[in-house]
Amino acid sequence: MIFVTVGTRRPFDRLLVAVDEIALDLSEPVFAQIGPSGYEPDNVRWVRRLTPNQYDRQVRDADLVVAHGAIGAVLSAQKHGTPVLLVPRRPEFGEHATDAQLAACEQMADRSGITVVTDLSDLPALMRDPQNAWMAHFQSAGHRDGFADRLREFMISV
Repeated sequence: MIFVTVGTRRPFDRLLVAVDEIALDLSEPVFAQIGPSGYEPDNVRWVRRLTPNQYDRQVRDADLVVAHGAIGAVLSAQKHGTPVLLVPRRPEFGEHATDAQLAACEQMADRSGITVVTDLSDLPALMRDPQNAWMAHFQSAGHRDGFADRLREFMISV
């Protein structure tokens, strides 16, 4: 299962529209937390909001998480060893006031298990091939150990 989360505070229709179109060609089911987005997917099972326990369960059970560029999504995915595609919100599309999500994603782009997607045309290939090399590399022992703890420590120190 692929879990898509766009957060609960801001809409992210551009990502939801892309995922909804891609879902038609996927063999895996897609489930999304769409928050206050105006777009309601037709090809994806979705809810507006999950409780923290429901969210944690979705991330744990997912083969892949597709998320807006937020630290919380990264921490959850790393906690459960779930690969994550981060799609930062962009100010030029009216999705955010600054490029803060892009900057945060760029800082995490070299981490194992994290792929930053700045061009949505790259998303279909990444979602269609859950066994690609970056996932296999991420799932190998030793690459995820301690990352969530280091990221949490960094966030607390800032």
